[in-house]
Amino acid sequence: MTERTLPPLAIGLSGVGNSPRDIMRLAREFEHAGFAIIGAGDSTFDAFVTCTAIALATEQVTVRTGVALWGRTPVQTVFAAATLDDLSAGRFRLGLGPGPKQRSEAWHQVPYDRVVARFRDYVRAIRTAWQGRPGQPVSYPGEFYRFADFALFRPPLTAQLPIDLAANGPQMLRLAGALADRVLLNNMHGGRYLREVAVPTIQEAARRAGRPPEAVKIGGGFLLAIDRDKQRAIEHARRALTYNLALPYNRALLSWYGREEDRQRLDWAATHGTPEQFLAAITDEIVELFAVCGDGDYCCQVIASYGDVLDEASVNTVAWRGADPEAGYRQLLEVFGC
Repeated sequence: MTERTLPPLAIGLSGVGNSPRDIMRLAREFEHAGFAIIGAGDSTFDAFVTCTAIALATEQVTVRTGVALWGRTPVQTVFAAATLDDLSAGRFRLGLGPGPKQRSEAWHQVPYDRVVARFRDYVRAIRTAWQGRPGQPVSYPGEFYRFADFALFRPPLTAQLPIDLAANGPQMLRLAGALADRVLLNNMHGGRYLREVAVPTIQEAARRAGRPPEAVKIGGGFLLAIDRDKQRAIEHARRALTYNLALPYNRALLSWYGREEDRQRLDWAATHGTPEQFLAAITDEIVELFAVCGDGDYCCQVIASYGDVLDEASVNTVAWRGADPEAGYRQLLEVFGC
C-alpha cells in the first residue's frame, strides 16, 4: 500500500454478471474492507431496489444510487429516496444523471433537447418535493416538471436530501457545480482533464452561484486493470473501454487531449466499422488516458495522487462487464481493503 493517503473510497456494484444476492454479499465485504460509499445504478437492475438490498446488508457505509436516471418523475424519485433514507437510517445519498441520449429518449421517452435546462428543472423539482410535509404541501410549477400540493406522509429522517450529480461535458459540470452537493466524475475524466478542466469548472460555477467552492464536494471515478503484467492489464482495459468510448461525449475528450485523428478513427469505427475494428482503434495510449493499468501498488499510487483535489475516489474494475466480475471486485478488496 502506498504511503500517500487515499481519498475515501467508493464502489458501484454492477448487476451485470451478478445477482442482487451477490451484490448484498459483496456490499457487506466492501463495508468490512473500509469503503466509505457503496452504490448501484440503473443497469441490469433498478437502482433504488438494489440500493435497498445494499442498505439492508450493511450497517454504517453510505449508500448511493450511482446513478439513477431521470425516467422517474420527481415525486416518484422522492418516494424512493425517502424509503431508502428510512431503511438506511439516514445513510442514503441520491445520485442522479440524465444518462446517454439513446437511453433517455429510446428507453424513457425523455427528450434530450435542452438537456441542461431540463436536468436543472428535474433536480429543483426533487429538492422542492422533499420539503413537502404533512399539513405543509408544496407545489412546483417548473418549465419541464410540475406537481401540485405534494407532501410526504411522514417527515424523512434527513432534513435536506444529499444530491450527487453525474457530469460529463462543460455545461453539465457547470450545472453540477451550481446545484450539487457532490459532483461525480466518471473514469473518463481523470488525468490532466480532471485537474485542468473539470475541477476548475465546478469551482467557478459554485462561485457564480454564490456558493463557497469548498461546499461542493468532488468524486472522481477510476477504471482499474490490476495486473503485474502491464501489457496484459492494458488489454483487459481496452476491452472494457469499448463500453465507455461507444458514447460520443466520451470520445470527444480525445480532442481535448490533442488526439483528433484518434477521435475521428474511433468515430468512424463506431458508426461504420465492426466491433473488431472499434477495438483495434483503441490504442494503448488511449487506454492509458482513461484507465489505470498496473499492479496494485501502482493503482494505489495513482489514486492517492488525486487526494489533494478529490473528496472521494470511486474505483471500479475492468471486469465489471466480463464473464467473472466478482473476480475483479475481489482484486479491489485485496488491493484497497483495510
